[in-house]
Amino acid sequence: MNNSIAKYLFFFLEYLRQEDVRKYLAKLESNQYLTREELSKIQRDKLVQLIKYVIKNNDYFKAKYDGYDPIASFHTLPCMTKDELRAHLNDIITCAKNKKRLDLVKTSGSTGMPLMLYRDRIVFGYNLAAVYRGHRWHGLDIGSKEAMLWGIPVDWRNRLGVRFRDFLLNRFREKKFNLEPSVLMDFYKKIIKKEADYIYGYTSMVYEFALFLKNMNLKIDNHMLKGAVCTAETIYDYQRSVIEEVLGCKVISEYGSTETGIITFECKEGRHHVQDDCVYVEVVDDDNLPVPMGQTGKILVTVLHSFSFPIIRYQLGDYVRMSDDTCPCGVNLSIIDQIVGRTNDIIVTPQGRCFHSIAIYYIMKEFISKFGGIKQFKVRQTHISKLEIHIIRTESYNGIAEGWLLSNIKDLFGKEMSVNFIYHDSFQRSESGKLRDFESCLDTSNYLVENFNRLL
Repeated sequence: MNNSIAKYLFFFLEYLRQEDVRKYLAKLESNQYLTREELSKIQRDKLVQLIKYVIKNNDYFKAKYDGYDPIASFHTLPCMTKDELRAHLNDIITCAKNKKRLDLVKTSGSTGMPLMLYRDRIVFGYNLAAVYRGHRWHGLDIGSKEAMLWGIPVDWRNRLGVRFRDFLLNRFREKKFNLEPSVLMDFYKKIIKKEADYIYGYTSMVYEFALFLKNMNLKIDNHMLKGAVCTAETIYDYQRSVIEEVLGCKVISEYGSTETGIITFECKEGRHHVQDDCVYVEVVDDDNLPVPMGQTGKILVTVLHSFSFPIIRYQLGDYVRMSDDTCPCGVNLSIIDQIVGRTNDIIVTPQGRCFHSIAIYYIMKEFISKFGGIKQFKVRQTHISKLEIHIIRTESYNGIAEGWLLSNIKDLFGKEMSVNFIYHDSFQRSESGKLRDFESCLDTSNYLVENFNRLL
């Protein structure tokens, strides 16, 4: 579809859905170059408005915040958890009659426990506007042609629905729910034929596609693509370099969740700008108290327009680090300069020491730099003294390289840690298409991550 036609078709559809994306996008784009002080005032005013509305109209939160001063002492309010969403889905709605005007959405369940929540048109509209604001930083606009690596439903009815929405939104995706060579080759040919403007998908899927093209000695030349938007999974340096080399464009990382919507979007300078006029981000310690600027902590997110189904001080489950830097791109939205990963991505040693799983990434990064030999890896901790390293090898992988890898893992986690290498031709993905690079079979909730910041 022609991009201009797609753009106006989108405007018509969002008008029918009453999402007001154009209006919200104009507001957000006018905000982004305001001073930090002006942006803070907008954010603070929205936060106060949300809290006042919720206390007055939402019985669940009125009871939850009983005994607190939500306005004066916002940072002392009880946090919101995933378990809370699961247990009180229908209680959290501000008014029962509002349910008819809400959409029920479901997370992918990549951590093993999917959850559901409700979302109204205002939240939908602002989230889309925040996404398109980020796209415009990279020369992409509403209606730009999107090549999507995301997976497709197995059921034919759902598949037809997805294909129809893809047509309306001027996007296309892989033809089957797998990444076999024939599927990737078909996707490559479609990108060239349809002259896609950008690729959007799970980080691991975009990376696998780039690896396929590299192995086939294929590239997308002439800077046809304006970007590769990677989402939903951590993107590592080695993945970024391969994607950019093969696809001939910059990797653009977005960060968010189904529950909160978009939280940050990467600008041309590679900085993750928080969508301050849509979400309020806190970085806290294990007691949910604010940490100093520049220190790593858990992220809490409040969705500033979530009046119908409030998301307030939500524990997303990730560690991040804020920065007070200014960005050369000119956008004055605040910056998260490090997004580490989930708080349950913890490796526990036989001695009871705790490491974030990013420690494995740093070992793998050095391994790949020294030896190559690995396309992808996953790690599972099946016991306090047992690690499984799942690897997709290349021809350059050998016993010497594996010996180096084993030695470095044991040096970090202790000689008592048993390490088992398991080799695969490919990895099985979740139904959503996500690929988790670490999984623990332990209950790590009782372990203290005392040395987390030391590893960063």
